[in-house]
Amino acid sequence: VHDELTEMMGSANQQLEMTGKPPVVYLLAGLQGAGKTTTAGKLAKYLQER
Repeated sequence: VHDELTEMMGSANQQLEMTGKPPVVYLLAGLQGAGKTTTAGKLAKYLQER
């Protein structure tokens, strides 16, 4: 699964681009238990504090 996602999305680390007119949609992909919900919560808190 990791290899397929990496092939589709690319392997380069890039800054998260937070431009655009709200609402902005981000895709979080990963296996069960990989931390998607936790990451979404941390991202929401980070964006609120900005």
